[in-house]
Amino acid sequence: MSKNFEQRLFEGGHWEKGNECLNLQDINKPPDFYEGTEKEWIDELTTYIFLYPKDWKILYEQYLASGGNEHPLQFCRNEEGYLRKIGVNETYLKIFGRIMPLPYDELNHIGKLLSERSEELYWSFLDYCSMDESGKELWRKRMQTDIRKYLDGIEVSVSMEDTLDDSRFSVNEIYFDLLNNYYIIL
Repeated sequence: MSKNFEQRLFEGGHWEKGNECLNLQDINKPPDFYEGTEKEWIDELTTYIFLYPKDWKILYEQYLASGGNEHPLQFCRNEEGYLRKIGVNETYLKIFGRIMPLPYDELNHIGKLLSERSEELYWSFLDYCSMDESGKELWRKRMQTDIRKYLDGIEVSVSMEDTLDDSRFSVNEIYFDLLNNYYIIL
């Protein structure tokens, strides 16, 4: 049976050699007991931190005292509880019709297709975060080409956005949150 992070905390002995509740080399990576993916680990750890900030502070101090490496956690939850990468503002992949507006059905279809690729897009987004501006531009063009394939060549534009504030709110653009696997049609 797979253990989650909170179950491991209830067992006690948080810092027993070889059974530490956090990875002492890199807090962003799952510890040995954890059987989920690295993405699941980040989701679970940041949720715990979001829900129990006082308990986390104590646990993190114990982590450092136990020889934990001071690799900072690269993720957090915002005020609404959504996963965010620390130091990165662009979170949403925005897709809209380049020549003419896309109908709701097409936008919804794009959202579902992107959701099916959520794990791949999560890792691709993390790569995007570490790219220089020319690399980011190539990434956006590649995303645009991939999405066009789903739409039988219909012209779309793709950009990365910090917030939903720049939307025209005309129900012809989709924002896909690459870390949380959800989409909004605005």
